[in-house]
Amino acid sequence: MSGILDTLSGTDGGRREEPLPGARGVFETLTGYQPTFTTWQGEIYESSLVRAAIDARARHISKLEVRVHGSANPTLQTSLRHAPNPWQTWSQFLYRVSTILDVHNTCVILPVLDDNLKLSGFFPALPVNCELVDYKDEPWLRCHFARGGPAAVEWKRCAVLTKHQYQNDFFGESNNALSDVMKLIHIQNQGIETAVKNSATYRFMARVSNFTFDEDLAKERQRFTKLNFSEEAENPGGLLLYPNTYSDIQQIKYSPYTVDAAQMQLIHESVSNYFGVNAKVMQNAATPEELDAFFNGAIEPFAI
Repeated sequence: MSGILDTLSGTDGGRREEPLPGARGVFETLTGYQPTFTTWQGEIYESSLVRAAIDARARHISKLEVRVHGSANPTLQTSLRHAPNPWQTWSQFLYRVSTILDVHNTCVILPVLDDNLKLSGFFPALPVNCELVDYKDEPWLRCHFARGGPAAVEWKRCAVLTKHQYQNDFFGESNNALSDVMKLIHIQNQGIETAVKNSATYRFMARVSNFTFDEDLAKERQRFTKLNFSEEAENPGGLLLYPNTYSDIQQIKYSPYTVDAAQMQLIHESVSNYFGVNAKVMQNAATPEELDAFFNGAIEPFAI
């Protein structure tokens, strides 16, 4: 069990004290695009709408049945029938893989090594960043984790799942295409919060007569504030009384802008289109025909 624990904490399970001391830099690719991956897009998971879409996919994917074929390693085959590693069930494994893949468009699955450095399972890792390096003319995956230093594993022993893969030969694209929608969601939430706060306040404006000097007007403002809003004000009922020198008293109404229902529907549809999950699937209200379409479009490609 120590293999994966050591790896995630920043070492390599006893295989070498320093990760790839002889690495010659990044691995050369056909496109010349630097094969690196950074998980900076986790902010999208903080949106309730996006999280609901990602969760819906992950919940259905977690129900998939994993089968192990072949007879080259009977011990490993037996252990994988029950769980992918000592810390997760297959359902938990698939849910996490799906979630990481949707949030970052790249999911790195690392081998779990036993005390004899033999393969005993698999674990979906969440490194801060990854890079493909060249070590002795062989590609290695070097990962950096938030709670430790880098760890390196041979590329051939890892699994890297990707989405929206275009420029990078090995890793998926970022979720920048969703940035505008995320900004709209954030602005909408701010508008609602501001509207709720301002609805609990009362503001007014009035014209004050018979004041010739600015100093007198300032004193009247201080007197009125002290009488009604200061800590020592004796106004438990909150009733404001104005002297006859006040005229044209008007309430100032705050009208914040919020996205209307049609625009909000477009935002929801943008998120649904991006993740391939509609509102009925998120709310567990889809019909069998709709679930079948969802399976063919979203679950089956992941399974393959």
